[in-house]
Amino acid sequence: MYNLPYVLKRTEDLNKRHYFKEKEATTFFQSTTTWLDQVLPTAPGLISWYKSKTAKEIADRLSETSHRGTFLHTVTNEYVQNNQSFPLTQRDEYIQQYVE
Repeated sequence: MYNLPYVLKRTEDLNKRHYFKEKEATTFFQSTTTWLDQVLPTAPGLISWYKSKTAKEIADRLSETSHRGTFLHTVTNEYVQNNQSFPLTQRDEYIQQYVE
């Protein structure tokens, strides 16, 4: 596992994600996806997809994709800053560190 200088946690409220440093939960950072949802219109294809699914199916898929997105951004950041690759066999364990 990586030894980051701090532990970053994710919290979600009304489908809006924010991140914070574990021991400094006074400053929250809005997720890129949450920000984009506020400034861009929802794609027509996504609206159609929402209409074709149950609330549970939508919630499950959104949860899965938000975890994947957090993982992807974190691993990309590690690679860019430290030139470190990530063993994909540890993906689920790694993601759990960031899920609140």
